[in-house]
Amino acid sequence: MCFIECKCRSVRIEFPGTSEPLATAECCCRDCHARLVHLADQGGPELSEAYASKTQPLVAHYVENCMTVKGKERLRFFKLRSDDVGLINMACADCSSFLLGQHPVYNGNVVFSFGKSVAVNNSDFPRRPYPTLRWWIKDWPDEKIEQLHPLPGFWLEDGVPCGNNGWETAFPSIMRVFNEPVQSNAEGETFDSILASHKGEVDILDSMEVST
Repeated sequence: MCFIECKCRSVRIEFPGTSEPLATAECCCRDCHARLVHLADQGGPELSEAYASKTQPLVAHYVENCMTVKGKERLRFFKLRSDDVGLINMACADCSSFLLGQHPVYNGNVVFSFGKSVAVNNSDFPRRPYPTLRWWIKDWPDEKIEQLHPLPGFWLEDGVPCGNNGWETAFPSIMRVFNEPVQSNAEGETFDSILASHKGEVDILDSMEVST
């Protein structure tokens, strides 16, 4: 069973229907960097040297949107911008550890965690499946991307999906994970139901500068 525990151990999230991630990808996007910088500024874990120096992207593990939570009352939720219709972040309010992300493109089927890509206390997301796609490679300098091991890369150009290194196969494959309901029959709560238990309150960080 996959799980994640925040740095101060106030929150532990388990995924009873997930023995291994449904998909795994690397992420180079500015927004992921910005949300982790925000949490570090709030006293949370510092960015790893490998990620801060752009020698290793974050690793995103996509798991079923069904979980049990210890310390649910210690959670907080935030978005980067008020005009952002996208990702909602879940973090520990005590130690500012990033825990989970939920985006409308996931259709309520999955959530993602960075696992040990960020300095949480503990997590268990098996190494397999290995990352099959690298998101938002145009947010990193070309010379940094060229130094990484080869993976299909993805970006948007004028709103149109683009990519390289075989992305035409990798992108539809990971989108199928987002679009198809998981049939594990596991018992637990969803990201949205946990957010609802917090009265749907999501902090908006419009004033923060998005670092690159």
